[in-house]
Amino acid sequence: MEGVLYLNARPTPRWRAVQARIRELHGQGLRCGEIAQRLNTEGLRVLTNELWRDNTVGIELQMLGLPKPQGRHESEPPVAKEVTGTAPTQEREPLLFQ
Repeated sequence: MEGVLYLNARPTPRWRAVQARIRELHGQGLRCGEIAQRLNTEGLRVLTNELWRDNTVGIELQMLGLPKPQGRHESEPPVAKEVTGTAPTQEREPLLFQ
């Protein structure tokens, strides 16, 4: 039943608007959980009239052909990593097995 609902609901103007909002939030670099929170706050629901969760956003991103966001949260400071030189190595005797 849910599969039929999904197939029939996708072309509706309402569902197109939900997909557009997901694309917009994804374009802002939000993670799945953050997108779900925004959609729920805006009163948008999944096709089964349930609240959005991070996994349902992930599934919808997959359906839209969009990658799951991997970036940092906008409130997290950027992390600068500087690599200089080479990593130290240790000389070891070869292991002999008898």
